[in-house]
Amino acid sequence: MILSIIIPSYNSAHLLLNTLESIRKQKCKRTDVEVIVVDAVSTDHTVDIVNKYGDIISDFICEKDEGIYDAMNKGIDVARGKFSYFIGAGDTLTDNILAEILPILTKYDGIVYGNVIRTKNNAIYDGEFSIIKLFRRNICHQAIFYHTDIIKALKYNTKYKVLADYHLNIILFSKFNIAKRYINFNIAYYDDLAQGFSQNNSDDAFISDYYRIICENYSLKYKLVLFCISIIRKIKKVIG
Repeated sequence: MILSIIIPSYNSAHLLLNTLESIRKQKCKRTDVEVIVVDAVSTDHTVDIVNKYGDIISDFICEKDEGIYDAMNKGIDVARGKFSYFIGAGDTLTDNILAEILPILTKYDGIVYGNVIRTKNNAIYDGEFSIIKLFRRNICHQAIFYHTDIIKALKYNTKYKVLADYHLNIILFSKFNIAKRYINFNIAYYDDLAQGFSQNNSDDAFISDYYRIICENYSLKYKLVLFCISIIRKIKKVIG
């Protein structure tokens, strides 16, 4: 099996339907892809939606969790694909993207990532990332495919309730023995119109730990770059 698609959900049945429908429409071998829905005991009709799409759902985990990243870790635990991919309820795959991406995933290890399209303004986010670019902003998790062995070993740090994926990417980009390959494909539509979890919440723990995380994982060269970035940001705040 090539790919495990993991979908965390909670009381978002109407959005989950759109996500699952975009997966069902993909033109690829069903045996190459598994879909894992991890639900935090929703009280809406999520179970009905899951039953409706039972032909494409391999695993349905329905139990209390400690947040979205705990749910994603539960999906990682049962993932059987070579790569793992995370998509939120309401986000949708672009047309026939799996037919394009699956052959690429068979050839590579490490991390493979592309772009997403933001539904709010139809803008493409956000091209190839250098380490310096990653210091400034995160790769959208709907754009990135992780080798399952790697993410099983690391998992998401649930201390960070909103930006654990950013923390994970910073750690992974510091490991030069892990290959990172950018492909100029639009992987998914990111539903920022829905005003989702990450848009409505801040992550004080991550913000507090941000500089420490980088300093513990990167060489002096990158620490100096980070220092310069922080100075520039302070100057911009002062001058407006």
